[in-house]
Amino acid sequence: MQAPATRDLVGELAQACAARGLGLFLYYSHGRDWRHPYFPPNEVLGKTARPTYEQSPPEYLWANNEDTEHYVAYCHAQLTELLTHYGPVAGIWMDGVGTYRQKPELFHLEDTYALIRRLQPGCLIAYKNGAIDDEDFYSPEHSLDWGGGLRGDPRRFPEINTSMHKLWGNYQGEDAAHKGPDEIEQMVRRAWSQGANLLLNTGPLGDGSLHPEDENTLREVGTRLRENGG
Repeated sequence: MQAPATRDLVGELAQACAARGLGLFLYYSHGRDWRHPYFPPNEVLGKTARPTYEQSPPEYLWANNEDTEHYVAYCHAQLTELLTHYGPVAGIWMDGVGTYRQKPELFHLEDTYALIRRLQPGCLIAYKNGAIDDEDFYSPEHSLDWGGGLRGDPRRFPEINTSMHKLWGNYQGEDAAHKGPDEIEQMVRRAWSQGANLLLNTGPLGDGSLHPEDENTLREVGTRLRENGG
C-alpha cells in the first residue's frame, strides 16, 4: 500500500483468481535483491546480484556472510505475509537460482521451504530448474525441449516458462518483437507433447494492460485450441 499504486495489488489478484476458480501463484524474487541493505554483493554472488555502484550507497550495510541472516529473516517475513493474508496460495515461483547457487549456504533454503509448507501445505514450490532437489516441480526458462530437465530428474512435473517477446518485460526496438499465433500455438503443442505445462509471460504495458497485438494473438490461439483440440 506504500508503493506508488497505493493499492493492495496482490489482494486484487487473489480476489480475481478466487472469483474465476483459478489457483493463485505468486512470483518471489529470492536470489536477487537490489534494495535490501543486507543482500550479499556482486563479489559474493556474481555480477547480477546487485547494481554496480561507483560508490556503495550509505544505506547498504552488508559487511560479511553472517549479515545475510538479516536478509533471510526479511524473506521469511515477506513470505509469511503473502501466505497468511490472501487465502489459499497454489504455488510459489522462486527466482534468482543462478546467484543463489554461488553461495547456497548463506540462504538456508531448506528452512524457507519448510516455512512455506507449514503455512500453506498445499502450496507448490518451483525454483526454476531446481535449487535443492526438494522442489515440487521444475520450471526452466525458454527450453522447449524438456528431456528430464536441466537437473536430469524426470520425476518432477515440468513447466516451461517463456515469453511472448524476446525478453520478459515491455521493451522497445528489436527486443519488442511479438510472437504471433502460429509460433505460440506451436509452443503450446510442443510443451503438451512432452507432458509439460507452458507458462507464458505476456510482458504487459506500463499501465498493466496487454499489448493489443498480444491480446489478439492469445484470443486467436484460444480459438484454435477450442476448435482443433490439443
